[in-house]
Amino acid sequence: MRGVAVALLLTACASTGGGSAGGGLLAVGDSVLAWNGAAGVPEGVGAALGLPVRDASRSGARVASRGSGITAFVPSVSEQWRANAGRWDWVLMDGGANDLQGACGTAAERAVLDRLISPALTGAIPSLVAEMRATGSRVALMGYYPGLAGRVTSFTGCTPVLTELDRRLARLAARDAGIVFADSGDVIRPAVRADYAADAVHPSAQGSARIAGVMAGAMR
Repeated sequence: MRGVAVALLLTACASTGGGSAGGGLLAVGDSVLAWNGAAGVPEGVGAALGLPVRDASRSGARVASRGSGITAFVPSVSEQWRANAGRWDWVLMDGGANDLQGACGTAAERAVLDRLISPALTGAIPSLVAEMRATGSRVALMGYYPGLAGRVTSFTGCTPVLTELDRRLARLAARDAGIVFADSGDVIRPAVRADYAADAVHPSAQGSARIAGVMAGAMR
């Protein structure tokens, strides 16, 4: 990960495709996964790997708890998983940027990050991944990417902490052969406007396809 993505916008709700617990790919996470509907990241990964997809990701989702205001109606990533828990070929997951957004650059930032995943690799994300792995499902963790160069968004100040989040996720994956981590920042190019949606935060359909390619490659 090199930076930021994910907004609290709720206009890109996740689609639900085929697949069921016991086979296929389950996607849980926030708007980077939910964006672009049938042309989104989960759908691209499923097509590349020949797996049916159930996309439970939702824009605005936090990892272990719901937000306030309109996001109080958005299931957390943990809730998305528990509503679909079972043995999947793969669970594709992202999350953490929405939890961190209000704390980025403040004294609270490190505490929020450590609640998500601490330097000792404890916290909400490792606990959730352990639940997934206990079913026999393999888990693919997706890192965040940089914002569009020259555009300031509500996540611009989150770049350092989201970079550290991804470092910790990579360490979590390295200790279990059933977990992979891939960095979407390897393929989303900050200088290429076409990789981004109009808000300069979310991926365009082209951007989602690029992320799907790097994720599928890691999962193979």
